[in-house]
Amino acid sequence: MKTAVTKLSTPDAQESLIMKTHTAQYLRDTLNHGVDFKLLWQHIAADLIVITEGLLIFALIVGIFYLVYRATCYYSRKLMEKLNWDPAIVNFVVYLLRYVFFGIGILTAADQVGIDITSLLAGVSVVGLAVSLAAKTEIENIVAGIALLVDKPFRVGDRVEIEGAIGRVVEISLRFVRIKTKENYVKVIPTSRMIHANITNKTENDYYVIFIFISVAYNTDLKKAKKLIMDVLESDERVMKKPKADAAVKELGESSIVLRVKFGIKQPLKEKAVKFEFTEKLRDVLMENGVDLTFPCRNIYIKEGRNELIRVLQNDEEQDEE
Repeated sequence: MKTAVTKLSTPDAQESLIMKTHTAQYLRDTLNHGVDFKLLWQHIAADLIVITEGLLIFALIVGIFYLVYRATCYYSRKLMEKLNWDPAIVNFVVYLLRYVFFGIGILTAADQVGIDITSLLAGVSVVGLAVSLAAKTEIENIVAGIALLVDKPFRVGDRVEIEGAIGRVVEISLRFVRIKTKENYVKVIPTSRMIHANITNKTENDYYVIFIFISVAYNTDLKKAKKLIMDVLESDERVMKKPKADAAVKELGESSIVLRVKFGIKQPLKEKAVKFEFTEKLRDVLMENGVDLTFPCRNIYIKEGRNELIRVLQNDEEQDEE
């Protein structure tokens, strides 16, 4: 026991914070003889004063860092909002500043009160490495989320098509993008998949071009049909002047002439409803004015065996009647 005490009392010994207190040193020095409780209490009282002072210093340093953090976040938020940064990026920066300031503040305070932070930093590094390996996917999502917020291929409220899902973006976070589809369900897509996905933003521009295809008979007066179509388009205020609306022959099909109707509207989110409305309206106008709308059909010409075919068909009809 004497040897151990002598070893602990050497200057080169690595003592813990508790062993440096007056009470611990007194107890260590009195292991081989009686304890003076009056003197012990004096040491305890002195240690309580030292500990209280250390806690006050710790709290003061943490409080100063907290005030600096609040001021930094306030002015940083004002600056980012003035620069029209995305709200998600603003929240992420504030979230990051919180942990940076509190981490530095706690380490600084611990160092000032005599706590050895070298081993603490080593432990934090090991834990951080283990967490980063375990949360690899989450880290990829966060990095991808930051890239999305910086590049801004779409915003909340935009109508997009991503991985076969068509709908309106309702939320963009660092980990997920939520899309509300026309069936009124929400599809959640990890941001790491968004980096490699084909994204179609249907509302990034302020107008949308609609195409409607109409099949008319070969004997149709094309000038008359196109004039009827243009009269419908020009009479509607929703149809834009630029790009200019038009009606033209797209192709000569097997059983009809296909007309392509093109026009732009200023409400990209309502393009489907407008397309359905104009398709029905154009059909009614053309039919009311004697334009034949055709459907796929095929004429069959028989060179040999015509009478035999007629006889077979007549027999089939008689059997159906029976």
